Amino acid sequence: MRDGLPVCRAPVGIIAPSIGVVLDETEGVTGACLSTGKVLNCSDAGSDLQVDSSLCRELNIGSILVVPILGGKAVSGWEVLSRQPDAFNATHVR
Repeated sequence: MRDGLPVCRAPVGIIAPSIGVVLDETEGVTGACLSTGKVLNCSDAGSDLQVDSSLCRELNIGSILVVPILGGKAVSGWEVLSRQPDAFNATHVR
């Protein structure tokens, strides 16, 4: 968190946001995960209404898995991106 906003702290890979990029906690799967504390799996980022499909196509993101990390009253999390649709399943969530 920086100034109360979630930021990318440990990017890995070429489609990951840069370190320090502020993540939108009000929209999309990231925002939904942070507000509900639930795992969210966007299996097709090109057509899912919870994400900016045009941005995902531009960045070549096919699927997104967001897993919350609960700590007291704060929620942070892991966001994993893949170029492939349907990249994540129940085994990945566990």
